[in-house]
Order: sequence, then C-alpha cells, then structure tokens
Amino acid sequence: MSIRQTKVLASLLTMIIFLIVISSAVKAESIPIVELPVTVTLKSTPPPDYEVCDYTIILEADNPDFPMPDGSVDGMYKLIITGEATVKLPEIRFNSVGIYTYTIYQLKPGSDEVVGYDETKYNLVVYVTNAENGSGLETTVLLYLLGQTEKLDAVIFSPPVVKESIVDPEPPKTSDDTVIWPYLALFSSGAAMLFILGVTKKKGKYED
Repeated sequence: MSIRQTKVLASLLTMIIFLIVISSAVKAESIPIVELPVTVTLKSTPPPDYEVCDYTIILEADNPDFPMPDGSVDGMYKLIITGEATVKLPEIRFNSVGIYTYTIYQLKPGSDEVVGYDETKYNLVVYVTNAENGSGLETTVLLYLLGQTEKLDAVIFSPPVVKESIVDPEPPKTSDDTVIWPYLALFSSGAAMLFILGVTKKKGKYED
C-alpha cells in the first residue's frame, strides 16, 4: 500500500469517527430530561431547641416500567431532604413517545420518629412527543395536586414543627394515691347510727 493510499484511508477513518461522535452527541441531546425541584418548608417558625429532621420524599411511577432516576427500586425513588431546603429530584431520561405519570408524596414517619408529616400528594404527568422540527423528542411537564386539575408550578411540602423532645402525658393515678379517710369517717358514722338505733329499739321493747 502506497503512502498516498495510507493517507486517504486514515482520512476516511477520521471522518467516520467524527461522524459517529457527532451523531451520538445529537442523539443524546434529543433525549429529553426532566429534573424537578422539591421544597420542604415548615408550617411555623421552629423553637430554639428544634432538632433538624430528615424528610423522605417519594417519587413513585404509576407503572414500574416508566423511566425513573438512577437508584430507584421497583418504580420508587426516595429523596431525603434535611430541614427546610429545596432539592432537585435526579434527572429522568425519556427515550420514547408516551404519557408518563407519577405520584410525589412524603413518606409517613414511623410512630417512634419525631418528624412532621404533610399528607399532600402531587400528580406529575410528563408528555413525551416528537419535536415539530424533527430534532428528536420533547417533553411537556404538568403538575397537579392529586385529584385536582389546577396546574401547579412547584412541589412544596409544609410539615408541622415537632420539637426534639415530647413530654410524656401525666401517668394515671393509682389507687395508692386515693384519699380514703372521708370514706372511713362516713362508714364509721353510719355504723354508729345503726348501733344507736338498734340500742334504742331494744330499750323500747324492754320498757314495753
């Protein structure tokens, strides 16, 4: 093979590699990505002794086969937000046309956890369609409160403030604390009256 042929072949290989890289980049750009911010804001100003809590927010696909962020398990992703903050859900990549629906809610804490709970649930709907200019796919993202139709701009949870320590209710009083002297006095008085009546009756019989 001549030097000229070698140069031509090298140029062709370089051009092919360049086309492959460009094609991959265009294809990657055509895949729409959804990143959704989630905010936790407390209902009221926390007291000075307030302990910052971790709030678990759940993104759950209505169909486990729907695209989900990395780290999801069985169509469910857990997002941990510490205290009052705004955190983005990891990106969701969509590769095909369709309608994808999700539910976003706060995971209810266990009975032994001192964490405020907001029962609000959101319905996230992602429409993936072909772009009109033929450049690939595009998305339309809609957010609602579950069961409602008014469009929302943000996911916000407002759990109540729960103090670090919860004072136990006053324990019930036991029988040991019951004051029995009034009952004893009443019983003694009743017994004395019965005794006096008995003696009086007996005395009356003898006199008759």
